[in-house]
Amino acid sequence: MCDQILYRRMEYNLVSNAVFATTNTIMDRHGQIFVRELARKVGYSDRQLNRLFLTQIGMSVKGYARLIRFNYMLQHIQQSTCSLAALAQQAGYFDESHFDKDFRSISGVSPKQYLEKMSDFYYDESEIFNTILQKEV
Repeated sequence: MCDQILYRRMEYNLVSNAVFATTNTIMDRHGQIFVRELARKVGYSDRQLNRLFLTQIGMSVKGYARLIRFNYMLQHIQQSTCSLAALAQQAGYFDESHFDKDFRSISGVSPKQYLEKMSDFYYDESEIFNTILQKEV
């Protein structure tokens, strides 16, 4: 949903080239990048890049990267055979407690509660797209 809103805004040129490049980098790195590195890449200060993000996207660079990293975790949490600690490390979290805290603050439940009760509600858009294509053939 976040991607759809972002891309819709980009279609109408409401998003600058710097913000567009930054969002692509964040998505490519699954949210695992520092704001300072992003700002240098597009030639802005950290502060100015955050201002652009707040104006054009509606959240800070760090907040956007955090959501992208969370989405990456949701996509992999059901498919991974790794422990939650290993998956958290793979996603760039410092430790499992940091991952748990971040997961809970975004979703309202712990990762274990999500796996037990809510994972059925998450779907992979590519799976639905493939299912629709198969039905059309």
